[in-house]
Amino acid sequence: MTIDDILLRLGVRPKKRGLEAQLENLRRDIAKLSHSATNHAGHLAGSVSHRASHVSDEWGDSLAGLTREAARYGTQIAESAGEQSRRAVRAVKNDPLPVIAVIGTVVLLSALLRSK
Repeated sequence: MTIDDILLRLGVRPKKRGLEAQLENLRRDIAKLSHSATNHAGHLAGSVSHRASHVSDEWGDSLAGLTREAARYGTQIAESAGEQSRRAVRAVKNDPLPVIAVIGTVVLLSALLRSK
């Protein structure tokens, strides 16, 4: 606490010189601007935080919906693939000759390509 502070509390205002008064006014103005900027930044941060939270919630809901759809379609695709593989196994069991021909052709082609 300075003497000026004590005098101000007692109601006595010391006379300030021109430069001192200007500096004091400048200090008060800077303090007001700082306070105003801090308040504005706080409101802006709160607004940005609220918007980010809202967007995050929307994205989370969208992703949850997409994963549900993907799971549903994934199940359907897996069931379809399983059914097709069962059909292929039955076809090979009934007539293995086409599979043997395809395997033989692949082996011959790979041997020809390796030899060059």
